Amino acid sequence: LPVTLDDARARAGYPLAVPTDQTLGLPDEIYLRALRAGASQVTLVYRQRAGIPVSPFAGVSAVVVFLPGTLEPGILGKVAGPGTTIQQLTVNGGPGAWISGQPHQIYYRSVGGFETDDLRLAGNTLVWQQGPTTVRIEAAVDQATALRIAASMLP
Repeated sequence: LPVTLDDARARAGYPLAVPTDQTLGLPDEIYLRALRAGASQVTLVYRQRAGIPVSPFAGVSAVVVFLPGTLEPGILGKVAGPGTTIQQLTVNGGPGAWISGQPHQIYYRSVGGFETDDLRLAGNTLVWQQGPTTVRIEAAVDQATALRIAASMLP
């Protein structure tokens, strides 16, 4: 369901710290998807951005996804397939991981138990726990750029 940023903030049920880094700028589209237990996923879509290739899989340069629940870093390595590498790290003070290589899934704990979420873009992904949400940045950028974008999302 496409929504405005104000609508997403009002209906998400958790704080949305949208990136302020100039690499992305304002999102082109924002989507709200109802999940189990009354929770919502918010996805920010960035169609074309200078310096970030458009994904042949998703047709956009980047997506930022907010999932209501906690990241489970201990099981990230268990679901990574061949050609995928995972580096666990701290992002904005929370547990996180830099994932590169093949498309894969992440697991997070929501009110209803464990949930999975597929990554939409092939390539690099930064995922971390920020407050009550798991946040994911998918874009063909290097780790330093992804961490800089994430740092711009501190509340």
